[in-house]
Amino acid sequence: MIYTQYHKGQQQSGAYTDNIRFLPKAIGDLLLSYIAYVLPLRQFFLRQQNPGVLISPYLWAKLDGTVGTVWSDGTLSACLRKACTRAKVPNTGYSW
Repeated sequence: MIYTQYHKGQQQSGAYTDNIRFLPKAIGDLLLSYIAYVLPLRQFFLRQQNPGVLISPYLWAKLDGTVGTVWSDGTLSACLRKACTRAKVPNTGYSW
């Protein structure tokens, strides 16, 4: 399960909207492995280059090691479109 807060109408309503998504088991397992193994290893390598640096708390952060820099709008969608093309699966886009 991924839980985020969405704020498209936050200016009018003054409140965030909960956005809960459930991942298929295979994707959830991949995400768990990424968080458990890849992120700590990445943190280790970043600290070798620049002691004291921290990984961004965002899942879709830029890889330059700067904290708080996230992907620009549309980057995740563009990555998913490319992955669909490579995998030769329908590129619907409406489900993301």
